[in-house]
Amino acid sequence: AAIDVHADEDLAHVKNAYRRQFKRAFELAFESLEPRERTLLRHEHMDGLDGSQIAALYGVHKATISRWRAHAREKLLIGTRRSLEREFGIAPRELESMMRIIQSQLHVSITRLLKKGADEGAWSCTALKACHPRCGAALR
Repeated sequence: AAIDVHADEDLAHVKNAYRRQFKRAFELAFESLEPRERTLLRHEHMDGLDGSQIAALYGVHKATISRWRAHAREKLLIGTRRSLEREFGIAPRELESMMRIIQSQLHVSITRLLKKGADEGAWSCTALKACHPRCGAALR
């Protein structure tokens, strides 16, 4: 398959031009998630738990966890997009390029945000224990 050099250049431009706006929009979207949604993402991206392990924590089927995680990721993408549109007035063409970057690097972005929050004590399992009573006890 041929490499589209212009597409790569466009993505690099968008990434560099809007790095600060993306970071803030992503943080706002993450903060808007419910505590359980943040904790699910933490279990996956920071604790390295798979769907079966997370399902055991919540006492639900792993298919339920898959749906919950997919919904949380979708909310992150939608929230990030809305924030970029509303708060930063980013043009539609550039926004589409940004959303491709966001989708392709969602795991890295979530992990980086959770790591930063964990370092500050904001997104630790203990801080979010209210999301599910078994959460803190199961990871001690």
